Amino acid sequence: MTAVEVAGIGLHPFGRFEAKTVTEMGVAAVRQALTDADVDRRGFQAAFCGTAYSGVAAGHRVLDALGATGGPIVDIEAGCASGGAAVMMAAAAIAAGQYDTVLVFGMEKMPKGIIRSSFFAPWQEEAGMAATPAYFALRAQRLMRESGVTPQHLADVVVKNRANGVHNPDAMFRKEATAEEVLASRLVCAPLHLWMLCSPNEGAAAVLLQRDRPGAVRLLSATLTS
Repeated sequence: MTAVEVAGIGLHPFGRFEAKTVTEMGVAAVRQALTDADVDRRGFQAAFCGTAYSGVAAGHRVLDALGATGGPIVDIEAGCASGGAAVMMAAAAIAAGQYDTVLVFGMEKMPKGIIRSSFFAPWQEEAGMAATPAYFALRAQRLMRESGVTPQHLADVVVKNRANGVHNPDAMFRKEATAEEVLASRLVCAPLHLWMLCSPNEGAAAVLLQRDRPGAVRLLSATLTS
């Protein structure tokens, strides 16, 4: 079986950067990944860009700014799974023997406030389901009913994520939180409290995948479901 390895990674910090374009953030992350992998701007054979809010040909704009065009550039929009979908497709292309080195990257400048989804039927929109907190609250209620998950478990996920952010200089939130603080934050849509919700922000990430690179971190799996 062909080994798919993570040869290099790059991150642009996550937060709000009004003075930067989404392309500039993507360029910064890609440059870091290429430098980390010791690969030049023409050292990859294909690129997959995962983004939902960056417009048409977002990946092309980033690589054009780097002078790294010439190979196939595939833009992927899969909502919140855009980045994961890009990694999955890149890994599959390497495993199939199509490419040896593939660049994967993504970047966003998310709108502020509650995000409305566009894939719901009109009756669902009228019922208020098109607002993401309401939609995911229904999913959480079903999970609680079927699996025994409690609000405490949901709060513990936030605690874990905030603890990880403390040690990540590129994270948006870098302060720890307790479960009590999470559950004391404003209830938005039961059972979800404010601190449980995703915070729309801006940032970028990139990873360079290679076939059988000695000493690199092996990518064991990249899958999606629906």
